[in-house]
Amino acid sequence: MKILALILFTFLIISTSCDKDDNDTIPTLSSLEITDITPSTATSGGNITNDGGSNVTARGVCWSTSSNPTTSNSHTSNGTGTGGFTSLLTGLTEDTTYYVRAYATNSEGAVYGNEEIFKTEINVTLPTVSTNSITNITQTTATSGGNITSDGGSNVTARGVCWTTSQNPTTSDNTTNNGIGIGGFTSLLTGLTEDTTYYVRAYAVNSEGTAYGFQKQFIPSYWVGSPPAISCPLDVTSNSEPGVCGAVINFADASAIDTEDGALTTTQTMGPVSGSVFPIGNTIIIFSATDSDENTVTCNFTVAINDLEPPIAMCQDFTIELDASGMANIIPTDIDAGSTDNCTFTMSVIPNSFSYADVGENIVTLTVTDVSGNTATCVATVTVEDN
Repeated sequence: MKILALILFTFLIISTSCDKDDNDTIPTLSSLEITDITPSTATSGGNITNDGGSNVTARGVCWSTSSNPTTSNSHTSNGTGTGGFTSLLTGLTEDTTYYVRAYATNSEGAVYGNEEIFKTEINVTLPTVSTNSITNITQTTATSGGNITSDGGSNVTARGVCWTTSQNPTTSDNTTNNGIGIGGFTSLLTGLTEDTTYYVRAYAVNSEGTAYGFQKQFIPSYWVGSPPAISCPLDVTSNSEPGVCGAVINFADASAIDTEDGALTTTQTMGPVSGSVFPIGNTIIIFSATDSDENTVTCNFTVAINDLEPPIAMCQDFTIELDASGMANIIPTDIDAGSTDNCTFTMSVIPNSFSYADVGENIVTLTVTDVSGNTATCVATVTVEDN
């Protein structure tokens, strides 16, 4: 009889347990609206209002460029349990449509919230603009212009040239207004003063700001007869050579022709000669030519060298003792173990100040920054002692 009672009791427990599992369901959740959209990131999340009778063991959002994404696609992991959560979507492609759903998993399986759809923003940059050579130079006027090859992802709302007697003119100086949009345009510079050096740059404006072309310079002059026509090579843009703070650049001489004298000899009057190592940044090259009437004309172009090579950061561990006031400080050279770069650089270390609370091992970061803004970091351990 006791055995029969025990069997019946065990069966009752098993039946009750099975009934409880049978009552478990998938969680109830919703997806949050997409916010903070950029060209490569966005924010979403979800809200789990019911775990379905079984603990939620995983939750987050999943996304794809196709409808109905699942956890087999890109997804976040935002903890466990019910309630709201926020998710950061990363690694997105600009100007692309994405589909997003929140998900939650319990013992019954995975369930998905409503689908949200959004499109990443376009990565807007400044326009790309070049400055035309200066032509048709008289005592009071000259012709220039520019060419906009990219609007940077945002409409060009203003374009033209700006000029002044100081280098690097801006739209706060004398300007022309030559319409909108990409493409080439021609500009007439007026109100010039004879025998005065002027500097000219094309400009283009979009929602990100104002971009400028390389600078050109010229001198309005009085001509005897017809002045020669001179033409310089196009502007040159190159990256620095590995391990070198610059690059070797080769270019042809300018050419000049006069209606009376024919082809003229041109002379380089400014800048490194062809085949030289040009430094990082912009270097102006000027050529001139003079005809038999002593009319002298000039032209110029810019050699731009970009430094894309990051520094190499090298760290070493360091030990320091607290002073009598209970403080200690380090400088970058304490942590530096021979950091290098193809150009000059500066270093900083964070944190760099320690107290009694920091006795023991502390992780610090050394940041190496070169003159072009390229950076590299490394970490070291600073052991603070109180003796």
